[in-house]
Amino acid sequence: MMGLKDEDVLKNFIPAIRVVVAKQLSTKHNFNQIDIASLLGITQAAVSKYLSGSYSYRIKILERTDDVKNVSEKIVGKIVEEKKHQKANHVCEVCKNYSGKCLYRHFALELAEALRETH
Repeated sequence: MMGLKDEDVLKNFIPAIRVVVAKQLSTKHNFNQIDIASLLGITQAAVSKYLSGSYSYRIKILERTDDVKNVSEKIVGKIVEEKKHQKANHVCEVCKNYSGKCLYRHFALELAEALRETH
């Protein structure tokens, strides 16, 4: 990471990461502002400012740096992956309530096995 003072990290670097994460979650993954705010530990109003570009010039410069982009990409990847697991687990619970077992995972395992056999 670039050589930043502690104060600069708190005032600019971390907010720059939040800006990039908020933008990616909103534009690429269709998260709403309330969910983004909850995930990032900030207010919905802050997310709205980030998405509209209403933040300091220093943060705008930092959000373009490789350090901020790399950290943000990792964070977004983890958030999106966790969301996928939550959705899959919800589907599993619905299946279990309906049939006593998870049909979704059962189907996925059968499909994976069939694909392995064809290759």
